[in-house]
Amino acid sequence: MVPVDFSSPSCRNTRQPPCAPCRSRKLACDRSQPICNRCQRARTKLNCIYPSKPQLETHTPDLAADLGIETGPSLGQEAVANTTSNSTPSGYFGYTSHNKVFEETEFDLFLASGGTSLLDPNKRLAQSHEENHDRVIFRELPSPCQESALFVLRCLPSLQAYSHEPFHEQKGWSHIAVNRIIKSLQAAFETSPDEGDKCFSDLAEILCRNTRRAVEDEQDDASQWISQFHDQNLRWESIGLLWASIARVSDDIGSLYRHHLNAFSESVSPRTAQACLGYCIELSRTFTDGNDLLLELCRRKAIFDSIVDGDARISSYVSHSLSVTMLTYLGYHSLENGPSYEPTLCSENRRRIVAQVFTSDKFAVSFTGRPPLLTNSFCSAPMPLDISDEDLASDKSTLAHAIQSLDDQGWNMSGKIHPSTIIRARYMIASIRDELIAAALSHNKQVEHDQIQALKNRQLVFPSKIPETLRYSLNDLNDSDLDSRTLYFRITLQLDHLKNLFFAERLLLRCSNFDDTELLSTSFDLVRLTIELWKHRDSLNDPVILRDFEWLLLEYGAPAGGILCQGLLQPSPTYSNTQNIEMTRSSIVQQLSLLIGFLDWVPPSAPAGQSCASFKHLIQCVLDHHLNDNDWEQDARSPSILESRPLQLPAFRFALLNTFDWFIPSPLGSDNR
Repeated sequence: MVPVDFSSPSCRNTRQPPCAPCRSRKLACDRSQPICNRCQRARTKLNCIYPSKPQLETHTPDLAADLGIETGPSLGQEAVANTTSNSTPSGYFGYTSHNKVFEETEFDLFLASGGTSLLDPNKRLAQSHEENHDRVIFRELPSPCQESALFVLRCLPSLQAYSHEPFHEQKGWSHIAVNRIIKSLQAAFETSPDEGDKCFSDLAEILCRNTRRAVEDEQDDASQWISQFHDQNLRWESIGLLWASIARVSDDIGSLYRHHLNAFSESVSPRTAQACLGYCIELSRTFTDGNDLLLELCRRKAIFDSIVDGDARISSYVSHSLSVTMLTYLGYHSLENGPSYEPTLCSENRRRIVAQVFTSDKFAVSFTGRPPLLTNSFCSAPMPLDISDEDLASDKSTLAHAIQSLDDQGWNMSGKIHPSTIIRARYMIASIRDELIAAALSHNKQVEHDQIQALKNRQLVFPSKIPETLRYSLNDLNDSDLDSRTLYFRITLQLDHLKNLFFAERLLLRCSNFDDTELLSTSFDLVRLTIELWKHRDSLNDPVILRDFEWLLLEYGAPAGGILCQGLLQPSPTYSNTQNIEMTRSSIVQQLSLLIGFLDWVPPSAPAGQSCASFKHLIQCVLDHHLNDNDWEQDARSPSILESRPLQLPAFRFALLNTFDWFIPSPLGSDNR
């Protein structure tokens, strides 16, 4: 293998640090010269001054040199400067915090003294340099830390056979970073391939030391931000991203992209990948407080835990709570969307993460019924723009052109489905669901009919608010020109749409004498659409999609199936009054029978296998009761039921069955399906 050259110096980060007023108040600064926009818009006149960057000594790690990983002189200085310019060691402080009054006092003192009362920025940089760049001796770390680090590195699959030939589907910063991380690891392992744990210990020491450096998450240039995670800057977050990619845990679309790592996904057990990803997060948190990539790993870990262990298990709940905790610690629940906002990879990626964590929180509540960890009352993050991953990770001119091509609502007008397209649509659904959840789970607030009806009306117009390429139509199921992924996204978004209507109609029943006909109709559509996914499982034959079937079944099919069962058990059926002409007693029984088949398809060893078995047994009991104990003479008086029954014998008569010899074995090689 050709050795990888790490000697080329990384681009120097020449970005100006934030001005003193913005830094003292821990606010985002656009760094406009000579006065930033925030200081210009301030009610009181501010002395907008920028500190100069000090020249600090460069440190070249000797262990990195031993492994063939060189540190350019510009990168050492850059890392030290980035450690202090935007790092917030104590995290985000809100209005009620003990620190808020002191910040206000410091700012008032700054105004009164013309900017001379603040701690000298050069002194701050030097202090942070001393604190964050103490040498890490791996053998002196606590034993659990050493063992978990060695376990993660030992479990890495052999990367020497990894091909760097690009797939046409490799898109976005994550794929770029993973490819570069693998190149870095290949070069590191190539220098000492037979030294065993000695090589792992040396590499772990470098990872620990690099993780102590604060990540600059306010980069304007995508390549500079990505460069903080590979080559001489390898961190534990880098290894965690590699493990998340091996497990194929990303966003809804990114997980489906073909990648060279897909071959490793089959050779590594989910439990191993789950453990290694968890250890990478713990090791990262040992040496750093938090950053955007670590938050993204926490989000992916929560998703992976729900896949491996099930959504109702405590492991999934704890992982999700960690992602929410880190999100609020970093202050991303209160992102701003001012007129001076300029989209970058960092800023848009941050918005995507917040939207996905918020959406996951709502879906978890609807699955478990536990209180939400994030609500619209305290989370005001703006919606990300519908920009492709390629454009977001490209140069500034390409990104600017992509932004100009969006419509006034932030959607792309090319008709393509990007990861951000799905994130935006689900975020819109989650925002409405958050209000429905607040009404459903609140113990101290009376549910008002007008409030729920308004939420239902907002959900009813949701399809008109999203691009046409995401809208579901009944014709989609028979459209041979529609690719399977687009069909999958349309069906799942339609299921989310129907689930919000399901919640709204349930709440309307609870707060008034609301007719349950619409609830039955929505439940019927939910069950039928869930079964359509199961019917199309051969065309949707992707492991990432199939592993979601279990969750989709319990999230959408099971609750709606329960409502249909209740409708069958009612002494006077109400489904005859619905405008859904396809919903008859016969069709309900047919859909419930198919739902039993879907539930039976889930193996008992699956995380939710026991729940599926319980639902299956309950539906079978309801169908047995309805079909075996029914008074047919009484049912015959119902016109709707008569309409759903055949009143004549089939035209072919039963004598046709005698034309087949059922006892002759089929010829060898014939298709018995």
